[in-house]
Amino acid sequence: MKEIEKKLKEQVDEFLKKEIKSFARWSSWAGDLGWPCDTYQALCRLKPELKPLPDLNLIKVFRTGQIIELPNLQLLQNAGIRIIEQARSYQWVEKKISGRIDAKIEIELNGKKLKIPLEHKALSPNVYRHILKHKEENIPLQKSKYPWVKKYPGQLQTYMLMEGIEYGMWFFFEKVSGQYDFWLFPFDFEYAESLLQRAERANENVEKGIIPEPERQEICKNCDFVKTYCFVGKDYGAGFDFLTDEELLNKLIRREELEAAYKEYLEIDEELKEIFRGKNVIIGDFKIISKEVERKEYTIQAGKYWRIYIEKL
Repeated sequence: MKEIEKKLKEQVDEFLKKEIKSFARWSSWAGDLGWPCDTYQALCRLKPELKPLPDLNLIKVFRTGQIIELPNLQLLQNAGIRIIEQARSYQWVEKKISGRIDAKIEIELNGKKLKIPLEHKALSPNVYRHILKHKEENIPLQKSKYPWVKKYPGQLQTYMLMEGIEYGMWFFFEKVSGQYDFWLFPFDFEYAESLLQRAERANENVEKGIIPEPERQEICKNCDFVKTYCFVGKDYGAGFDFLTDEELLNKLIRREELEAAYKEYLEIDEELKEIFRGKNVIIGDFKIISKEVERKEYTIQAGKYWRIYIEKL
């Protein structure tokens, strides 16, 4: 039985691996223009074969986002949000920029109806909470600690620039709990102009066949070309063993997802215990019993503390 299960899984894996491809580009991708490096922009078009292909696990992540996107857009439409168009590819031929707008929606702002681009992003719980913190604290996503998140503003601003629209929207969807949030994003002329200039420099470099000399910076550690072109053979220390254990990798990914949830659990647990101190309560399906416990004096000072029990009925 296990052999059959293994064979079926391998069969599906082999099918998904066919989606792992590399191909030449005639243009800069809107989703890549947010990466602030001219060397990277030129390499994407002149040496795409040096960009490591996504592994099978990353393909599965991409596929999950694609599966979720259409039902979520349908949800927005069913909720009364007008969807103007969906999944439209575009080419800004003059600037040699291409991309794919997930959707356009209609919103009303200051008494005006606006048709704005909407980008759908399916996220892990950890990244979802990270982005909401950026939103709440008004910190640009260009400053995110996650390299792929740094690209989000460049992608949306490029669409806004191309369409001549003053606003764009993100729809963030957390894949585990189903939570979601919107982020209305105003056009940033200075930032958008920097993206356009980056694209123009890339066009010029590609036409001349020039790849700018790489300059070491913080983002290099997360770059696709760091060890295939820019800093080949650089000594990074004692070195690492490279493992291909998919089960172990999935556990590490799951561990990262659960870490934030565990921290949130501890915060909520502490808050609730403070609220229910000295009370016996029934609320919904939960029973809360609060008992005062006498603590004997050992090596710590004697005193009293509350022990709180929370259990599902």
